[in-house]
Amino acid sequence: MRDAIILLTIMLLVGCGGSSSKKPPPVVNSAPQLTIESAFTAQSGAILTIEHKVTDPENDPVSLTWSNDINQVAITQSTLATTSVQLPTVTTETTLTLTLTARDDKNAANSQDITVTIKPKSAQVTFDLLDAYSAKENSYFELTTQIEANHVISDISWQLDEPLNADINVQNSLNGTQATSSLILLTPDVTQTQSFNAIISVTANGQLSQKHTRITVNPDTTDFLSISLPERYVIDEGKDASISVTINSNDSQPEIQWRWHNSDIALTGDTSKTVSFKAPQVDSDQTLVLEVSVTSANQTQIAEVPVTIKDVAVYSNISLAANRTLAVKGHEVFVDVITENPEQIASIDWTVNNLTEQNYNAKDHRLNITVPEVNSGFFIDLEAQATLTLTNGNQRTLTQSIRVLNHHTLDTELNIGHNVDSPLPVYNGETGNFTLNVSNAYDLIDSVAIDVPFTTISFATQNADLVDNTIQLALLSNNITTETETTLQVTAFVGDYQVNDYFKLRLKPSHFTIYTGLTEQFYAGSQIKLFDQIYYDDTLREENAQWQSNTPIGDIVQSDSGEFSYASSPSFHGEINLNASFNQHESTTQSDKLINMYHTQRLDRNDISCSVSGRNTLCIYDGGTIRFTLDTSQHRQLKLSDEVACLLTQNNDVECIGNAANPIVSELPSLSGEIERLNMVGSNTACVQFKNAQWQCWGQNAKQVTSLTHGFSHVYVITQHKQNTCLVGDGFLRCFNQVGEQSFDDLTGFINDIEIKSSGLCYQYTHQKTASWQCPSELK
Repeated sequence: MRDAIILLTIMLLVGCGGSSSKKPPPVVNSAPQLTIESAFTAQSGAILTIEHKVTDPENDPVSLTWSNDINQVAITQSTLATTSVQLPTVTTETTLTLTLTARDDKNAANSQDITVTIKPKSAQVTFDLLDAYSAKENSYFELTTQIEANHVISDISWQLDEPLNADINVQNSLNGTQATSSLILLTPDVTQTQSFNAIISVTANGQLSQKHTRITVNPDTTDFLSISLPERYVIDEGKDASISVTINSNDSQPEIQWRWHNSDIALTGDTSKTVSFKAPQVDSDQTLVLEVSVTSANQTQIAEVPVTIKDVAVYSNISLAANRTLAVKGHEVFVDVITENPEQIASIDWTVNNLTEQNYNAKDHRLNITVPEVNSGFFIDLEAQATLTLTNGNQRTLTQSIRVLNHHTLDTELNIGHNVDSPLPVYNGETGNFTLNVSNAYDLIDSVAIDVPFTTISFATQNADLVDNTIQLALLSNNITTETETTLQVTAFVGDYQVNDYFKLRLKPSHFTIYTGLTEQFYAGSQIKLFDQIYYDDTLREENAQWQSNTPIGDIVQSDSGEFSYASSPSFHGEINLNASFNQHESTTQSDKLINMYHTQRLDRNDISCSVSGRNTLCIYDGGTIRFTLDTSQHRQLKLSDEVACLLTQNNDVECIGNAANPIVSELPSLSGEIERLNMVGSNTACVQFKNAQWQCWGQNAKQVTSLTHGFSHVYVITQHKQNTCLVGDGFLRCFNQVGEQSFDDLTGFINDIEIKSSGLCYQYTHQKTASWQCPSELK
């Protein structure tokens, strides 16, 4: 048995008697008595009313319990005398057993079963087919009927007397519970008027319904006319309608006229077999009469059809929509009831889990929510539930979920600018437009703002906007004179909170950039060839810069071929700042180069140390003093490896001393040409660069090291750390493994200085004005 459907307690009054001194005999409690019919028959989906009578011999209070053995049964009303039961909808005959149990307050009970036979609804098919039609012999006769049923129509067929089957064509159009069937047949030859049978069969919900008509065929010499219209026509307001008249006549050109009896609705095709019109909007169902007059074969016939225009009560789709499904404290959150027909809603009851009623309120079809703060866990989920009662009495329950985040998760949730992995370039006088991608939590952001807090450069434009799930930035400055890198701060305002993200910003005077090489050291009095390269954005150009000195010490010398060099003063030692400039399209780009000029110097590397004092250079190796055989008064550069010292003179001579077995010493080749600078590559290789910028190396792996320089327009320095040979080629750091394959590169910025430290190979960028070093883990 299924759970009880309803419980009815009936209090029966107990009468009061007089007292007696005698002890009453023991009372035997009897169960309540039921009087009820045991069998009922009802239609599918109907409400069955059952009459019953309940008595208790002792007049004890009695409770009634109903139960049933199938689903979809509901008690709609119950009193002492009757109970109403909503029966389920069935498509086949079904037997339902209801059990009524009466129980008194002493637990004595009596039950009775009631059997209900539920019959499926009949098809209830209607046809607008006349009982009889007339036609002329040996001609094509057309008969069209409109069909309606209370179930979906699945099949239509015709049965005709044999003489009518010579040439037939049937066209059926099925549209749910409505259908149209057109029969076209060739009538037989007859010598006298003769009638034949035609039967249409319609199958709906598995049941067959039929309609009979007779077709009378007349000889060709007889005038005849018959017309027919549908028995009725129903159309919804606002819809297009069409009605056809069926004409059987020996005259092939009948005269037709349609008209309304009591309406001025415009008719289209009012002199043809099919008339059309648009049903107007009505406040309630309205029935009109449409008349057709047909004149043919010297006869006139008139037919009428009632046309009912239905006032359609539109119960359109209803849904909930929140202005945001992801929120934090401080966000405005509301949930709207969305429907094309608000009038269909009679009332709405709202509830929100995880919130008290003080944190939400409803007005019209909108629920406003005060978002709480989440202090533990990553989030909580709110579920707004709307119980809607419609004007037809039906109820619908809809839900909308809203996730409220802990504000500590916002950085991760938003993930602003995850598409940016390099500095954002801003050029003087140009608006830089940039796009920062945001994660799927984009809708959390109410607004955005930007700032450049760590620079004194002013910006004429400094905008940030939310556009299509991205943050669009615009920056413009007319005050950028030197290339520098600073920080851009992007602030996203999210409810009551702010999320700050930071990005590197590269400020550039123009699209042209001059690379002037690394900071170098030369002996005072040396003349130094000045190399430079010019880039336009990321493309290397063939132009060269103009050089000038920022101090009056020394001279900038330009050769006949246009090359520049710096002739230092023999009497000055210290930093010399030189400036390279390039002018194009009325825009000037500048870059500085720093050279350290020395008179005295002390260098130490593991087993060897050297000191320079004026014109004297002295080295100590393995505890003993060693000297260069070259004239050290012509000193230009001194470089050390772990056990070797090499001297470059102003006369282009190179000498290396120290461990005689080291290939730098033992394999020193004959060098011819004007040598510009000296370079130690690790412990066992040395290189020189000539004034034409070409390199020559000797020692261990000298051939491979030299070949690496051929891959660039200009190499400024070569060094070695562990298994990597690294060089600054065309301004950027590139490293190669022992077989010559590139193992690392950094195209972030030009290299200003490079040094081997305890943390590995480290370097500085030219655009960084602070002394910060980059020491990537790949080069440790």
